[in-house]
Amino acid sequence: MKSKVSEKIAYLQLFAYLAIFTIFVLGTTIVLHEMGHFFVGLLNQCTGQIILLDSQSFSTYTRLECAGAGNTQFLYLSSLLFVVPFAFSFLLLKGFPERYFSLMVLGIGILSSANDLFVVSGSYAAVAFSYIVGGIIYWSGQVFMANEMFA
Repeated sequence: MKSKVSEKIAYLQLFAYLAIFTIFVLGTTIVLHEMGHFFVGLLNQCTGQIILLDSQSFSTYTRLECAGAGNTQFLYLSSLLFVVPFAFSFLLLKGFPERYFSLMVLGIGILSSANDLFVVSGSYAAVAFSYIVGGIIYWSGQVFMANEMFA
């Protein structure tokens, strides 16, 4: 029988593991979101850079300058180009609670695309939909993983 102290230490270790892994996975998701914009921009003969942290606005974005008209809507929607395969890669972790990171990555991908959806659609309803659906998917992943790890 485990003592209460060793049980608490085990929970703290698990919490630290999840916190570090979550920060890594979500940070990677943001980078992949911006890489989607950048890659499609390169395909459309655009030049630019990825700003991973703007110290003035504390935000990430991709600055692109495109010579031709191109399909700017596709540039905005390309944010999920690398995020979705990254999300589904976690499904390969069958038998591991970390497979639920697939839901968390997909949720963050949808949440981080809210501003892109607004630029494309001009609709606050699309932004609200993105926040609601992305949030539900993200928190579902958190709940499923926690239930499996603490069961």
